[in-house]
Amino acid sequence: MDFIKKALVITTIASSKHPILQKFAKISLKQNIDFIIIGDKKSPSKFTLKGANYFSLQKQKSLKLKLSKILPTNHYSRKNLGYLIAMIKNPETIIETDDDNIPLKNFFSKKTTTKQNSYISKNAGWVNVYKFFTKKNIWPRGFALEKLQTPLTKQLKFKSGIKNIKNNMILCYKELILMNLIDKKELKLLNAWFLDLKQVLKK
Repeated sequence: MDFIKKALVITTIASSKHPILQKFAKISLKQNIDFIIIGDKKSPSKFTLKGANYFSLQKQKSLKLKLSKILPTNHYSRKNLGYLIAMIKNPETIIETDDDNIPLKNFFSKKTTTKQNSYISKNAGWVNVYKFFTKKNIWPRGFALEKLQTPLTKQLKFKSGIKNIKNNMILCYKELILMNLIDKKELKLLNAWFLDLKQVLKK
């Protein structure tokens, strides 16, 4: 398998004659970029574009990914399949954009990256993460106001890895379910995404 440094993901219902898709395909072919196009229910039945890997709805459903079977159609969230497909080839960078964004000359230029520690909390309940960055009395939208005066727990420890990220997000979503801000179907989608992520990263 050729080493792919970059992958590009777009979801669209446009045809292969779309000028922006053609432009991205031309650049991808020249620069050895894995260009992944995710179609949807309204996409044309035939789609062929040199320099791009097109995944029709039927092809998506044939993938051995849990998410491909439960994602809604006619929905932007299908782009998540594109990310998972891209990860199989283990690129250094995954770029996502839309079919109405014309790429500038520096679109694929190397971007600077920084590493940031992340933390998980055990039985800490609501945590105002803004307190890690400022002493100002501010909080994220949706934060439980009755918890604003709760000090940061001393039990927060740095941990990395998909499992820890998954568990933290699942706990967060369970809180949102209790507040009637998210339903169990959305939680099922999130869980499927992480199971698929774990699977593709093993390859």
